[in-house]
This record gives sequence, C-alpha cells and structure tokens, in this order.
Amino acid sequence: MKDLYRHIRTVHDNDAGLSCPYCQYRTNAKYNLTRHMLTHAGDKQYKCTHCDYTTVHKHNLTTHINNNHTNKAHNCQYHECGVKTSSEQELYDHISREHGDYEFKCKYCGKRFERADNLKEHTLTHTGERAHKCGVCGKGFTRKSNLTVHMRIHTGEKPYSCTHCGMKFNVGSSRKRHESSCKNRF
Repeated sequence: MKDLYRHIRTVHDNDAGLSCPYCQYRTNAKYNLTRHMLTHAGDKQYKCTHCDYTTVHKHNLTTHINNNHTNKAHNCQYHECGVKTSSEQELYDHISREHGDYEFKCKYCGKRFERADNLKEHTLTHTGERAHKCGVCGKGFTRKSNLTVHMRIHTGEKPYSCTHCGMKFNVGSSRKRHESSCKNRF
C-alpha cells in the first residue's frame, strides 16, 4: 500500500516540485525525472516485435507486450489499476506485490483476505460451486481436502491410529475424539 501512496505522491501529486517539460509527468525525486526524461530523448533500444512501440526501458516493453499483445483474461480492479494477467495466480501475485497485503477483496461481501487462496475458498461460500467431484459417486466439494477425506469412504483407507489401542480412523478428528475417552481405559 505504501508503494501506491508513494507513486501517487511522486507522480500524480500537483505539489511535486519537478516536472517534465515534454509531458504531464511530475515528481519530487530528481532520479525519477532523469529516468523519465530518457523516454523522450534516449536511445529506444527495446522494440516490440508485434507493433512499432519502442522504449528505453526493458520493463516498459514487457509491460507493453503483456498489456497489448497477450490474451489476458484477469483484470485488476484495485483502484482502477487496469493491469491484466493471463492467470488468476498472476493477478493475485500482482495485487499482493503492487497493492500491499490484505487486498484480496471478496466481490460479493467486501471481506478482505491476506492470501489469494483464502479469498478463493471464501468465494465458494457465495457461489456454492463444488468444483472437486468424486469420481465414484459424483458428490461435489468446495475444498480438495474434503474430497480427499471423502474418497477414504470408497477406498477404506484409515490413516489415523489411536496411540492407546491402535484402532484406525479415516479422519483425524474422529481419532482425537476416540483417544480422549480411550486413554482412561488403559
């Protein structure tokens, strides 16, 4: 978040002391202005292979290609940022990197999450989507871990053993419940 505020303060703030004579760019940092000036006068050695765009900075070319010449389906909605990514994970990484922590916001209720996977899991409570389907009986689950536990019904797998009597369970919570009463018997 502090990077966003710094960007707004140094580039868009009308109180910025230094300004580019060729465009609207403004900043308080001389280094930023010097670097920016290269976009007007420098040797634009980085050329787009898809169009006539050229730039003096490699990262500008990468951004240009990503924003204009790739099939991007995921748009950043944070403060009208406009960045587009080709995968959900790239979008989450962008949001975390550029907009700070706790910026994964649920579009249904507005609740914020620190991690992308937490938001994705939370969103399922609104959509009811059950993407993880059992190949045996067809039952759907919102979490892959729940499907894994469910599959033990079909396979008979019981990976959890009581430390007191050795009785086996397909779910760890069932073993814990059993152990609390079993320890008193031995």
